[in-house]
Amino acid sequence: TANFERYNRGRRLDFLRGVARINEEGQVIADLFDNQSSGVLSSISAANILIPMAAGQKLTAGDHCTILPLSCFGELKI
Repeated sequence: TANFERYNRGRRLDFLRGVARINEEGQVIADLFDNQSSGVLSSISAANILIPMAAGQKLTAGDHCTILPLSCFGELKI
């Protein structure tokens, strides 16, 4: 469930960086980072999900949204 409002004014698919959490009711809640600029790497390093948004798509708080978990690679040990 989206915990933000966003409109993709562009003409392409965007992937927003965010954090998923479970609320008291057991729902998955998606929060966005404020700065989605492509030059900001701190949000991608802290993100645990990507939220795809199609061109012209609008999401408001409470809408169901697709999330792509970034933890699919598991823990990397170096």
